[in-house]
Amino acid sequence: IHTTSTSSNGTKYYVKVCSIAGLCSENNNYIAKLDKVTPTSPKITASDQKTSGSWHNADFYLSLSGASNISGNIYYYGTNQNPVTEGNRIDYSSNTTGITYYAKVCSKAGLCSGNSNYTIKLDKIPPTCSLKVTNGTMSNNWYTSDVTVAIGSSDGTGSNIVTSKLSATNVTNTSTVVGTVTDQANNEGTCNLYVPIDKNPPTISANLTSGTYHTNQIATFRANDSESGIQAMQYEIYLDGVKQSGNDYLTANSFDVKLDKGGTWDIYVKALDNANNWANRDWVKYTYVISRCAASLPGTFTHVLETDGTDKTLGTVNVDYCTTLSFHVTVNNFHPGWCTCGVENTRCYCWMNFELNVGNTQLAYILGYERYNTLEHGESNYSSYYYMGLLSSGSTSGRGKNSYTTTGDITLDISELSGNVDIKTKYIGGSWGNGNSFTISNIQFSS
Repeated sequence: IHTTSTSSNGTKYYVKVCSIAGLCSENNNYIAKLDKVTPTSPKITASDQKTSGSWHNADFYLSLSGASNISGNIYYYGTNQNPVTEGNRIDYSSNTTGITYYAKVCSKAGLCSGNSNYTIKLDKIPPTCSLKVTNGTMSNNWYTSDVTVAIGSSDGTGSNIVTSKLSATNVTNTSTVVGTVTDQANNEGTCNLYVPIDKNPPTISANLTSGTYHTNQIATFRANDSESGIQAMQYEIYLDGVKQSGNDYLTANSFDVKLDKGGTWDIYVKALDNANNWANRDWVKYTYVISRCAASLPGTFTHVLETDGTDKTLGTVNVDYCTTLSFHVTVNNFHPGWCTCGVENTRCYCWMNFELNVGNTQLAYILGYERYNTLEHGESNYSSYYYMGLLSSGSTSGRGKNSYTTTGDITLDISELSGNVDIKTKYIGGSWGNGNSFTISNIQFSS
């Protein structure tokens, strides 16, 4: 029986044998299947779609496909040219710089294709890099100049570096430089380098500007540095040319100076930051003049009308920057015998007056005596009172009673006065008896 059928189901033949006498056996059968086609070489496809010889950077597998023989296909693969491992999938996970797999397909009729091959390159390890400063001036772990940064890289036994790049090569301010390296398998490695840069000196400031002040002050000096920070301050303090104190290494960013004495204060300041930049190689100088009230009139002064007359100068003082004048006054003798009232139920006055004169400006304080006549003129039933009342511009009008007393402490506002002032006691009217007098003491000027 000759058959050429290539049906996938084959051709079934039935066979019997008969004797010449006509007796026949039962049928026997045979299914004939014929596959004469040699398979084509299989297609090898990577799961990540990369072609043979390309670099992979993760686990993957190869698939074998493409055969369509009617008798069926059996795939074989291996690392030599006579692959014997049966299967249509190759899983791979080990790093390699190159290994070639061979694959073939055979029909079940025993006809085999030629080999296909696929070269595997797998690199799952990222490359490494490092950064370093190749040019720059450093002081106390801070750069005080622009900096140049370079990158170094390595891929070990991997696929080798393809690209290296830096976020910055020339660095002018404090920053973190980032380096990136990529190998042929497209693995990426990064590295970074913190570059501290402080090219600028610190600044010094004060809460008070240099100048003249008339009251005690507190001067605060502060060093500022927004980059490396303040390492130390230096200062020297002089009053009228005489050194009062100093500090060559104050580990703080500020200090106070109490300007509590009159005179010229010269304060010299320096500041050093952590990059060893000086705010000023020379001193920064601040000058403050504390010019306070310096008027003084010591002593006790008694004005006796009969011997001193109507005017008595106690002294001349400069009242610049003085705001108040205080003193104590005492009426020593006051004889109202010459102070008469001519009409019943009338008042009559006797007084002594203290004036503070500056040019045309007068601040007067009246020291007085009042008599009130309750009987007919000439009789002796009088009521008598001492009193003190403030007058303005030396006038005797508008007197008012402050207290019935022969002694007292008085404070006057002299803030509007300046320059040299004559301090006088002055009798400006009234009627006196013999020996009338009063005393001014404890004269104080203040600001």
